This record gives sequence, structure tokens and C-alpha cells, in this order.
Amino acid sequence: MGARIGRKDAIIAILLAVIIGLIVWSAVRSADSPDRDKNDAAAGPATEANAEPVVELVSQPSPDGSFIIESYGQNTNIAAGGSYPAEGIRLRDAHSDATIWSMEPGYYKQEFKWSPDSRYVSVYYEAREHGETIIVDAQEKKEIALPGLDAIRAYWGEGATINESRPDPYIQAKEWLGNTELRLKFQWSGDNDTRFEGEYTYDAAAGTIVDLAKASDYSSSNPSASESMKSGADEAMDKLAEAINNSDAAALQKLLLATDPESYNGWFSVEFAQEAIEKIERELDLGTIGYKEDVENADRWAGPVYQLTGKKDGAEATVREPIVLSKAGEQYGYKWAYFRYLVYADDYMAKYLKLIQAGDAKKLAAFLVEDDLGVPEEVASKLIKMYRLYFGSTDGLKLEYAGPFLYRIYQEKGRESHAVSIRYGDGLMGISDAFMPSL
Repeated sequence: MGARIGRKDAIIAILLAVIIGLIVWSAVRSADSPDRDKNDAAAGPATEANAEPVVELVSQPSPDGSFIIESYGQNTNIAAGGSYPAEGIRLRDAHSDATIWSMEPGYYKQEFKWSPDSRYVSVYYEAREHGETIIVDAQEKKEIALPGLDAIRAYWGEGATINESRPDPYIQAKEWLGNTELRLKFQWSGDNDTRFEGEYTYDAAAGTIVDLAKASDYSSSNPSASESMKSGADEAMDKLAEAINNSDAAALQKLLLATDPESYNGWFSVEFAQEAIEKIERELDLGTIGYKEDVENADRWAGPVYQLTGKKDGAEATVREPIVLSKAGEQYGYKWAYFRYLVYADDYMAKYLKLIQAGDAKKLAAFLVEDDLGVPEEVASKLIKMYRLYFGSTDGLKLEYAGPFLYRIYQEKGRESHAVSIRYGDGLMGISDAFMPSL
């Protein structure tokens, strides 16, 4: 009996020792890292990166409570930026729940603004490459289309152009100035990647534009302020040219992150900076780079506009893509396609050609998504056939760089070639190809 009790006591002692050891280890672990649990929780599960896209729905009652304008449903066939687009937008009677007006699709982003008397509501909807506004008359139960780019260009006057392949128009309601007049802001891309910006007032009852102001009209007319702005902008360009001329990727990255962290933080690495410099060197010899004001496009942008200049193989050269400087506090940030898009261009075009050569219409159609709407597979199939007809075969097709965002596709040097370009804007890239059938 005594021996059995001894063994039992020994087992209990061992278990107690293990428990005490675990308690001590846990205490030490917590002392070493008091925020460990909090940090682990903040990191979230590993599967969050692959989370299902969500749809963001918006609802806005009228000031008098009679109506509700809302987005509804979701389209799970397409997604962008971790979001599904809404299925549609509708105006409902708040009392009977009857639908007064509706539209499909609902797009990714919606914004509604009611007139003070609850008769009109502006409906803004946004895709990846454009945003539009319409007005719905709740009393008459009808939709009012607002003037498009052609009408705005007519008010703008001489010099207003439209980039036919990628206009990227955004017309968004700002506020109601009364029961019938709506103030809107607009922007679109013109030729040579210039941007036109401004605001206009539209009278919903009269159906006319009341006034229009260009973005340049908002700028200061004070000569001393303008001179100070010019001096600061030139200084910003001096720093940019110096970093590029010295092929100093670290300095270039530091400059962009310091002046415009919102645009470049988190992705513009030293490696990206080095690749951007290499792309610039295709057009200008390092050590010769300077800059000039882009006088031709100066009145089409809200901030100072420049172009890089220099020499290439002994000849004078200019990079046509404008560098737009935007003021952030006391510093200027740089908005330039070379930094945001050109570093991806070679790989993007190579993937396009590879899909054509593979004859994979399904994958090519997915690659060629146009403004949130999938390109039909039969269109991609016809595109592949066009290449086969033109070159006789897609075997052995090669890419040749022909300038910023411009490439030539060929089989043999000196024989037929086909020009293809990349369009870009708002964080997206697309292909401009004359062989592409009309959608």
C-alpha cells in the first residue's frame, strides 16, 4: 500500500511541476512581448489577403422623407480593388416602397445629393475609367441627362481636345446651389495626356449650363504669389533632374516618398526607381537632362507643368509626357506617367503578345477587360485571327520598343510590322490595337 501511494505522489508531483513550468513560461513570454497578443490580432488571419470581394451599397433619403435613392445587389461576375459592383441603382417611394426609377448596372461607387426641395437627386456612379452624373426628377419620375464632353468642350473654347482612346471623363456633383441649380466638377484627358479640369453649374429646370470655370481660373492672380510658385516648382524640378542625371535610385525614391507619400508610399521601391531611370535613359542621355515649362499644356492643368529635355546620341530631345507638380504643404509632388506606369509597360505588352501567340482567346479576353466590362471571347478570337492573317502566323512574333508606351510587333526585321500602344490613367493600363474589333 505504501509503495502504491508513493508512486501516486510522484506522478502528482510531476504533473504539478509541469503545470508550474507552463505558468512560468507563459509569464516570461508575456513579459518579453507585452503587445504580442495585440500584434497577432492586428495581423489577422493569413487568409485575409484572399478575402472575398465586397460590395459597398449607399442609401440616401430625401430631405422631406418621401423618397429613398439607393444602390442594391451585387454583380459577382467581375471585381476590382477588392470590390464587386452594385447590381443597380433605384429610387423608391418611402411610403409605398414602389420603385419610381432604376438603372443597371450600379457600378463600384455611387454618390447621391438631393435638392433642398426633394424634387431632384443627383446620381453619381463611377467605374474604373470614368465617372458620370445624371439627375433624377422624383416628381416627374424621369431621368435628366447632363451635358457630355462635347458640350463642355464648346464652353471651354479653343484648345480643348479629347484623347479618343482613353478620355477618362469624370463629372461629379458637388452641391446644390438652390432647388434647381447643381454645381459639378469635371475632368478629362486630352491629346498628349493633358488633363482638363474645372466646374460648371447646371440648371435642372431649364436644362442648360449656367456657367463654366476652368481650373486655371481658380489660381492666384497675385504676381508675387505666382513668382513664388514658379521658384518653388523650378527647385522641385532641379532636385528631380539631379537624381535622374546621377542615376541615384535611392535619392529618387526618397524624393518621391518625401514629397508625395500618398501616391508612392508602399510600392515605389529603390528597384522601381532604378527601373524608371533606365526607362528615361531610353529617351535622354543621363548627365544631359534638364527641363522646360510645358507652355502648350500649362493652362490645362491645375499645377505647374514641365517636360524633361536633354540630348540623345548627340541630338536635342524632349520627353513629351508632361510632369505635373502638385502642391502638398510646402512641397511639390510629381505626377508623371514614367513613375507610375512605364515601369510596367514592357512586361504588360509582353504578356499581351504571349497570349496572342498562344491563341488563348479566353485568357486574352480576360486580359483585355475594358472599363469593368469583360471583352467577349469572340472578340479576342477575332483579334488573334487578325494577327494570323496579317503575319501569316503568330509564331516567332517579337516586340520592339518604339517610344514611350509604343511598341512594334514583327516577325523579321525589315518586313511587316504592326504598331501597338499602351494607354494609361487612374492606376490602370490598357491596350490600343487597330486590330481589335469594335465592341
